[in-house]
Amino acid sequence: MHLRQRYQHGCLTRKTRTRGRDVWEFRYYETTTEGQRRRRSMLVGSVARYPTVEDVLREIEPLRLRLNIESRLGGPVTINALIGRYIDQELPERHSTSRSYLTVLNRWIKPRWGDYLLEDVKTVAVEQWLRSLQLAPKSKTHIRSLMHLLYQNARRWEMVCNNPIDLVRQSGRRLRIPRVLTAVEVRLLLEQLANDAGQPRWQETILQRQLKPAAIRAGIGKIGWHTFRHTYSTMLRTPVPTSRCSRSCCDMPTSRLR
Repeated sequence: MHLRQRYQHGCLTRKTRTRGRDVWEFRYYETTTEGQRRRRSMLVGSVARYPTVEDVLREIEPLRLRLNIESRLGGPVTINALIGRYIDQELPERHSTSRSYLTVLNRWIKPRWGDYLLEDVKTVAVEQWLRSLQLAPKSKTHIRSLMHLLYQNARRWEMVCNNPIDLVRQSGRRLRIPRVLTAVEVRLLLEQLANDAGQPRWQETILQRQLKPAAIRAGIGKIGWHTFRHTYSTMLRTPVPTSRCSRSCCDMPTSRLR
């Protein structure tokens, strides 16, 4: 028969220090990572700072909440354990999204934070870590967003009482102006993408296997999916010239540019 865990209130006492200053001491039991219960004590603060019992209880309530959550779960929870439950229960079903999330989890979050207990991950530490990564601001924003999502699930599952990622600052502002292709470059690129087998290109590999090599052969240089997005939007905003050019690229149907 399963017995319901009792809520641990701990023991709060008022003690007089050797120099005559009264302080509040909180004693409690904590479950270690090995599943053992250990008696702990901590000094909350002076009576001058917390004049009443109610003042002290408000201060230690987050700690009492964490202790009781860990007691119900059988011990402290690590980031790795949280990630495992998230993958099992909340990972998006869409293949491209789930693969992107797993890449971020396995490549960035787990190696750095996997062994940390949930309550040991601090806002400033995460912020400094993100700044140290040699990644584009948008990539850092994705990492921050996924860590925030993990902790939001941890709150919903009552593993933690707050989300330390809420106050992590990370800008997604671009460091470089996005590249835009000209009509001539678009035509040169299209000429390099004829499929002799008559089969459609697979979206997951077309950029690496076809588009980037085609851009190199066409003399355009480095491109990416965002290059086409900004090219398309720029062309839509560009006025159509009134005079006709002798170059063949100007006779290209609009549908080919799309």
